[in-house]
Amino acid sequence: MQLSFALVVSVGLSVAFPSYPADAEKVILVLVDGVRWDYLNDSSYVGFQRIANNGVKAEYVTPVFPSNSYPNWYTIVTGLYPESHGIVQNYMYDRERDDLFLMALHSNASHAHWWNDAEPVWVTAERET
Repeated sequence: MQLSFALVVSVGLSVAFPSYPADAEKVILVLVDGVRWDYLNDSSYVGFQRIANNGVKAEYVTPVFPSNSYPNWYTIVTGLYPESHGIVQNYMYDRERDDLFLMALHSNASHAHWWNDAEPVWVTAERET
């Protein structure tokens, strides 16, 4: 079984932002991809239960359309739908720039023009500190 994990965190705020108070509350958002809904209650996956017991977990998630990883992750961290934040697929082609968005570790995914239509929560938090 292959699991893909995306960890979007503001956990190291005191390191990443030296002016951030060390005793301030921190948020860790763990987005897990490729996991069936019932894995969270399966006793074989004790890590999920440990996270839920020591934090919180969503009762359910209703995906946006398309129900692919990147559009949904960016919806969660921006509060916008794909047509507003611009990430509409895991793989995209920009005809004007002749550029491909290829998810994961591909360098094209880090080109700023893919991400400039919306502001994720960690950027908002940084601006507010």
